[in-house]
Amino acid sequence: MIRWESEAVTISFAVQGQPTSRESWLALARRAEELGFDALSIADHPGTTASPFVALAAAAQVTQRIQLAPSVINAGAWEPLALAAEVATLDVVSDGRTLLGIGAGHTPREWSQVGREFPTARQRLDHLEAVVSCVRRLLAGERVTFEKGSVCLNDAALEWPVPSRNNVPVLIGGNARGLVVLAAHHADVLELTGLGRTLPNGHAHQALWSVANVDERVQLLHASGGPNICLGALVQKVEITPDRKGAAEAYRSLMATALPEEHLPTLEEILETPFLLIGTEDQIVEQLRTNQTRWGFTRYTTREPDIDRVSGIIERLT
Repeated sequence: MIRWESEAVTISFAVQGQPTSRESWLALARRAEELGFDALSIADHPGTTASPFVALAAAAQVTQRIQLAPSVINAGAWEPLALAAEVATLDVVSDGRTLLGIGAGHTPREWSQVGREFPTARQRLDHLEAVVSCVRRLLAGERVTFEKGSVCLNDAALEWPVPSRNNVPVLIGGNARGLVVLAAHHADVLELTGLGRTLPNGHAHQALWSVANVDERVQLLHASGGPNICLGALVQKVEITPDRKGAAEAYRSLMATALPEEHLPTLEEILETPFLLIGTEDQIVEQLRTNQTRWGFTRYTTREPDIDRVSGIIERLT
């Protein structure tokens, strides 16, 4: 076990949702802000999710404080100049509230449905690094010439729109060791997902939820020179219950319907992982404080169905 040595930092929450109608999406944005969430985020899976920048631009018009985060963008579906323009535009219309969440991508169909070969893990990480590096330079007002792999820029510049600030923060999300190293050099936030390799169905993943796995990622982050970036976790489920063990057992049984036994976390791992929040509100607050002391987690992304459960936790933390 490792211990995170730092001054106390406020624990914050983001809520990830998807627009099913104008009314429900704008209501979610307003409610998240009212309840004290730090950010509203939306996933990017071309063909199965809404356009993240369009949705967040709409949310910007009915909120004042909350960060707006495409999270995470599949870097493999974007080229840097187009992505920088989207980020800059959202930052302008939100008056400087954009957080760019980005990852390497993991779903083969997002490549195959546009006639492209699914890249290897190394190729996806290399592409992510190239995109993030170029986007940050473009947002900073640089003229960029770059060529590596599938990324090519020739004296590219983001002349308009100019972001309301040059230092739009970047969140890199994922769990691969190479991604952790990359985040140490290019991110303001590392959001660990606890998800291992994609299984043959193209959607399910290994659940790498053990203390040892999280220890390894955090130690790697520190060794790579990134101990001061914000560390976050993508939470799969929040459940308020007095029967913490029973709820964990039930969740493990549910996971068994999608994962083979060799990829299932143990009951102990489910109870200790930062990727699930299960128990009474007091128990969850205690778990959050333990996660902060043990690893340095100070940010959690939760899903829209859990928004009311999380609101009670936010109240206890403030």
